[in-house]
Amino acid sequence: MRSIVMVAVVLAAVALAIIGGFWSAGGLPKSIPSPTLTPVPTPMLTALAPLVLTPTRPSAVASARTPSPVRPEVEFDVSITEVSGAGLTRTLSARIANVGRADAHRVWLKLEATSGGAAIKLGGQDYLREDIGALKAASSIQRRVTLSVSPLDGLKVAGNGLRFVLTVYSDERTQTFSYEYRP
Repeated sequence: MRSIVMVAVVLAAVALAIIGGFWSAGGLPKSIPSPTLTPVPTPMLTALAPLVLTPTRPSAVASARTPSPVRPEVEFDVSITEVSGAGLTRTLSARIANVGRADAHRVWLKLEATSGGAAIKLGGQDYLREDIGALKAASSIQRRVTLSVSPLDGLKVAGNGLRFVLTVYSDERTQTFSYEYRP
């Protein structure tokens, strides 16, 4: 065992000497810039069903020097208005609004669910898709979908609750909203 460790140490020293010689000969740049990460905030929402749904979002801090924001061309707002049903089936009602200044085109929704960090299949699928079409500026629509889960997923939901991730896609913009549900 000791001889294997000694061989590994010698190989590492030789590799460092070769690499050091390569760098000092001008082979690689002396400093390599680190990549930067830019956080993308999730929009803030308020659920309409008290004590049933709790939207999750990052907190926003406004600066006194920040000017008032101009409404974007297309901006979505989603509110879960009702969750009803029993057993392994629930009906989810949502209001989808375009609160921006321009019409949104080819709008569709993607609904995913997780429980305790594990993906939950909705109706046997990884996600549900709901096509909306065009959504005019300053207008909203109401949609209702029925969700069913397997008995095994139903046990996970009963113990951990459910996290809905609803993504709104359009030609102009994509926004993601998340909600926590406790049966």
